[in-house]
Amino acid sequence: MSNFNSFFEKARFIANSAGKKTGEILEISKLKLKISQIRASIEHKYELKLLIIKLPPNSFYILVYYYNVFNAIVNYLKIIF
Repeated sequence: MSNFNSFFEKARFIANSAGKKTGEILEISKLKLKISQIRASIEHKYELKLLIIKLPPNSFYILVYYYNVFNAIVNYLKIIF
């Protein structure tokens, strides 16, 4: 009987260890996803900054206008859907 108890204790220990490792791997995956999202956001903002720097002075206001129009359309679509 003690062999069965020992076996079940070891099986329980292995299952608990596997559960903890799975939780750790899930947490690491979430952090990696967050890092990649932040990195993409930074790259997008940097590319937008380069685009704005290359524009002639008057075209900045045109860009801001179209940006505001685009945001208004997106907000309207969020309300509809």
